[in-house]
Amino acid sequence: MKVPTMNTTHWLVYTDRGTFEAATVYAEMAAAMVAVLGEGATVRPRMEPDHVVWREGAEEMSAGDSYDTAALTMQERTHNGEHAPEIRTGDPVNGADRCECGCKYWSGSNPMVCLDCGTPFRP
Repeated sequence: MKVPTMNTTHWLVYTDRGTFEAATVYAEMAAAMVAVLGEGATVRPRMEPDHVVWREGAEEMSAGDSYDTAALTMQERTHNGEHAPEIRTGDPVNGADRCECGCKYWSGSNPMVCLDCGTPFRP
């Protein structure tokens, strides 16, 4: 049985709309929460609440496929200062066409940018 220590990282779980949902001691529990909340749900370290280390639906796999793998990814990203990828969407606003670089994928954040070249989206 895992026993939390004083320096254990706590994880914050948010819905796809950015609403705080839960705080957990274990990354595996945070992975289970985002798997249930679905696409767009995020996990952030408590000590860095603006640092998204998991974004459900943007990863190569679902957190529900392997809580352990998702937890390890979250811990590594926290340690290395890496961020979770953005959700790729091909239709950000009213049937947007391709970017100048030929990419058709835009970040889900505001302002939207091309995920390949970083060009801001212009409707």
